Amino acid sequence: MSVEEDLGREIIRRIEELDDPNDDEARKIVDELTAEDEAQPQPPFDGHIESIRVQGIRSFGEEQELELSRGLTIVYAENGTGKTSFVDAVELLTAGVTTRARQTPDLKNEVKDEDHIPHATLDGKPLCDPHVSVNWVDGERKLGASWTGAWGVGVVDVPSIQLLARRRLREIIHSKGVDRAVILGDAVGLAPTDEKWAKAQKAVGGAADQLKSSGISAATNSIKDAVAKFLEERGSRLGREVDEIAKLIESEAQIRVDDLRRALGDRALPDVWNHRFDPPPSVPDVTHVNGLAERLAEYDASASEAVIGGDGFLALFESFLAVAGDGELCPACAVGTVTTTRIGEVQRLLAATAAERERLRRHEQLRNEIRDELNRLAGRDLAWHLPVWDEQALRPFPGGAGFEAGYRELQQFAGAWAEHRARLCKSIELAKNQLSQGALHDVAGSLGELLVVRPAAEDRANELEVQRSEAVHARRGDELRSAEQAVKDARHVAEAIVEHGKDRDREAALRAAAGHLKARRTDVLEAKLVDLAEPINSWIRKLAPERTPPISLKVASGSGAPRLNVLIEGGKVTAIGRLSDSQLDMLGLACHLATIEREHVGAPLILDDPTDMLDVETAKKLASDGIGELLGPAGQDPRRQVVILTHDQQLVKRLWEHHGNRLPCTAQWYLEIESSDECEARTVMKPRSPRDYLDRLNELIARNGGDHNRMWLRSAAGNLARQVLESITGDLIEVLGPHGRGYIDDVSIVLRARSEPLGDRAKKVELCISTISEMYQQCNSIKHRESNLRIAEVLDVISKSKDYLLNDSSHANFVYPSVSSIKEYGTSLRGLVKLFESGGGGRSRRSDDWPATCRWYRLLGHCDTCKVTEFFPDYTP
Repeated sequence: MSVEEDLGREIIRRIEELDDPNDDEARKIVDELTAEDEAQPQPPFDGHIESIRVQGIRSFGEEQELELSRGLTIVYAENGTGKTSFVDAVELLTAGVTTRARQTPDLKNEVKDEDHIPHATLDGKPLCDPHVSVNWVDGERKLGASWTGAWGVGVVDVPSIQLLARRRLREIIHSKGVDRAVILGDAVGLAPTDEKWAKAQKAVGGAADQLKSSGISAATNSIKDAVAKFLEERGSRLGREVDEIAKLIESEAQIRVDDLRRALGDRALPDVWNHRFDPPPSVPDVTHVNGLAERLAEYDASASEAVIGGDGFLALFESFLAVAGDGELCPACAVGTVTTTRIGEVQRLLAATAAERERLRRHEQLRNEIRDELNRLAGRDLAWHLPVWDEQALRPFPGGAGFEAGYRELQQFAGAWAEHRARLCKSIELAKNQLSQGALHDVAGSLGELLVVRPAAEDRANELEVQRSEAVHARRGDELRSAEQAVKDARHVAEAIVEHGKDRDREAALRAAAGHLKARRTDVLEAKLVDLAEPINSWIRKLAPERTPPISLKVASGSGAPRLNVLIEGGKVTAIGRLSDSQLDMLGLACHLATIEREHVGAPLILDDPTDMLDVETAKKLASDGIGELLGPAGQDPRRQVVILTHDQQLVKRLWEHHGNRLPCTAQWYLEIESSDECEARTVMKPRSPRDYLDRLNELIARNGGDHNRMWLRSAAGNLARQVLESITGDLIEVLGPHGRGYIDDVSIVLRARSEPLGDRAKKVELCISTISEMYQQCNSIKHRESNLRIAEVLDVISKSKDYLLNDSSHANFVYPSVSSIKEYGTSLRGLVKLFESGGGGRSRRSDDWPATCRWYRLLGHCDTCKVTEFFPDYTP
């Protein structure tokens, strides 16, 4: 039984147990049972998601893993490269179903997850099983959970990951009032409570409807008619005492009986006419008794001579065999010697008596069975009682001489029956004493005599009963019979009246309980949602264009579930009809963010293309103040993890501009479609890193090794080589900056370097690492030998890029060197790239501990004898 059914059944049970069901008591029961059911915000999530892995979901084929920063994670992807696939994966993990069908409710039967979600070929052949996993840290514990293709069933024990798919931005505002209340109610944690109360309300209302449709409950139609007539004449507002109502009904019915009998005069019936002619009792079957007699005769016939010495003597022989031994002193006489011959004789004697002893045992068992059968027959009540009709009763009977003759004949049958019954009783007692075949045959004979008499006696009794019943009905008349029956039924009618009144009171109480449940739903929802209006307005002030009015929320109850209205202008005008499309998109986002901020404290948040439906100014505010509000003040641990999926390069730049200086760090990943001859096209999720650009360069050259003289390959490879160097210089600035070694102390320099041309960025790197090299030379410690070598390599690749190898633009009339030269240059870059990997695992992904975990951080450090402040005056340890 579900929890919802439990609540409804408990309300019904308690109302049924009330002595005086009424509306007030019903409301008290509902208040008591729902007092602790009001939804509470989810407890804060005090951990962080480490990674989400996706396999076999739409464009994701082989498993891909996204590592999340504990602060802001940016996933940049062009349209069609997997953002929606990732959103679907997270929805399947948390709910087992996606929200894709909400976009096209009229086509929801066509948009089925199990048909369209699995990664497959163009002809629909699945390529790998769908699988979504999440790993997270909660306190000191590292936990994980997976969704493995159970459509419609999400994973229960996972953190509350809040996902705002692009398709959901308008769902709150563009829904009907009832659906809007459900969606926002779900967002503030009221969905389980609302569903529970709604089902309980339905159960309680259904019980009330059932009571109403059942009408008057009575054993017979005559009682039901009497109750209906009584209620019609007097109503149901009487006392609830059965005795009082029964006395009233009985006295009124008796008055009518007396009046009718006086009117009938000499047609009043003798009392004996009301006694039925019952047939004789049924007679037990004689077959079993005869069978017992025959079995007893067989045992008597097979009896052999008595065993010599009896059972005692046989027991003595058995004891002798147990202790006697060949050649030993006789244990019986203690004089002679036991011989083998004597032992054999005793054994043969005992073997000969074994069959006889078993026969005696069965004989005694049969005798016990016979005694049980005789006791059963003695306990049968075979007495037959006829009503005694004297001459005064027979004379007025309409059957005349025929009925009298039949009655006299039936009396003779009764006399014969009594004689045979007496004989049966005597034969049973005799058989108990003798337990012989003859005595049992006497019992069977007496039963046979009763069996002979019974058919004719039964037929005659049934004939007389029909005549008696017809005569009684004919003489009395329907009206008198009805009045007499009403006297007999008076108490049953009173009980039915009282119970019907209680049913009506229960029905009213149940309807009051159902109505109060509905009111409680509305009150609790309104208390939550009206209180939510200010947080929504706070987000509107952060995001909305100027002159966007504040909103208010109003919950109203109707014939069905509560509905929610979003109003402006002091609660007088519906927002949907007054706000622009852009304002409505912003309002939908504000509603979602307000509910998440209040009801899901600390929960990770994933925003899917948030700028896609927002205007430019709102997008700017979201990238700065909005994301800042979600992350919390800079310099502190983030309030929650935030993941932005976007195809908007401008948004990525704004996010880095406003939040790239945060610790834990802002991390950037990107999605792209990768295909080869060996496998189907699939989405690949990659972090922003030098290793990825270098892999692209090597892959391009490996695939097209035979085209080394083609201009397009030289141009493409040159561009990729430049991107590797851009990424190396950008990451080196991070290592040198405030998040790393601190030689560059201004955060704005680090952020600006990401968008600067390669030449300007390279100059910053050259200047800083050259200064570090001078510091090492002055220190002259052997610890810095490898560091100086690596610094020289960086300066070398930067110097080569300035000569002729790389250019900031790829132009057709710019001559690139051969592919072999670019390949050689890539080889020199490879060693620098490896130094960005985390020390332990060879991974190039950016984590919250980066850049402190990479080898460059250790190589560019200083020892105790280095005079850091002479070379970097603003350096702070």
